[in-house]
Amino acid sequence: MIDLAYSLFFAGERVTILKTPRILNIGNPLKIDKLPMKIKRSASRTVVILLCFFTLACSDVQQQSQSTESEPSKKQCNNAWFEKVEQQVITGDGQGHGPDLGSIEWRSVVEFKLGVRGDESLPAVDSDPWCAYIDQHFIR
Repeated sequence: MIDLAYSLFFAGERVTILKTPRILNIGNPLKIDKLPMKIKRSASRTVVILLCFFTLACSDVQQQSQSTESEPSKKQCNNAWFEKVEQQVITGDGQGHGPDLGSIEWRSVVEFKLGVRGDESLPAVDSDPWCAYIDQHFIR
């Protein structure tokens, strides 16, 4: 540390005072002995903030993974459902030719065979609500 010297004149004599600088902080000087406490307080605040952040981030990831896991069970458009529909609404020519199971072309053929192609009230052909509609109204 650097020592600062202050010179004063007291009763006509020059008096020199040595002062060791502490922490310079304009407006609110800190004392050296209180510095470790202030560091501990700010460090503990930082730790608390980080813990809160990571707790929230992890809980969001858990919610997303739970919703992703439950989606396949709710999802109507899956291979098992396509095969079920194919057994009731034959889309091929009997010789193994026809659209790929579940494709947009296949869905269009299903609409044609059911007599609902072009119906404005049907959900979009490439959506899960379309599968739900077909299942509810036509599939046993």
